[in-house]
Amino acid sequence: MYKNTQTGFSLVELLIALAVGSLVIIGAGKLFIETLETYDKVEKISRKQEAVVFAAHTLVNHYRNRADDSAVEYSMKEDGKEECQIIEVKGEDTSLVVDGLYKEKRKENGCDYFLTDMGNGLTKIELMFPKDNDDSETLAFKVMNRQKAIRPD
Repeated sequence: MYKNTQTGFSLVELLIALAVGSLVIIGAGKLFIETLETYDKVEKISRKQEAVVFAAHTLVNHYRNRADDSAVEYSMKEDGKEECQIIEVKGEDTSLVVDGLYKEKRKENGCDYFLTDMGNGLTKIELMFPKDNDDSETLAFKVMNRQKAIRPD
């Protein structure tokens, strides 16, 4: 009486287990890569948002509390990468406030859209950000000079 007992797995069972395991590992790898790409996109958006908040806070405070004899000015210039940047000018010293802004290609000076004096101490500030398809997204806000609001000329 000889009993034929099988120990272990057959070749077919091993191949099926290998195929199922491979599918699980490929799915986990794809999920990891997509999560990493999403993290990078969120990080870029977060950095852009921080820059916008800082620039808006700095510019609003300056133009809201600005005296006529202020030694600080803000201007926009090209950064050499087909983008614009806002710089703070104090005498001979300059410092970067925000960069990576949209450069209008239809104008000779595509970085000339930043400030608009609307009269009576009201200033319109526009920040244009590049989008993926050669278009722009604009953040515009108006700031009233407190001194001119209290004592208009």
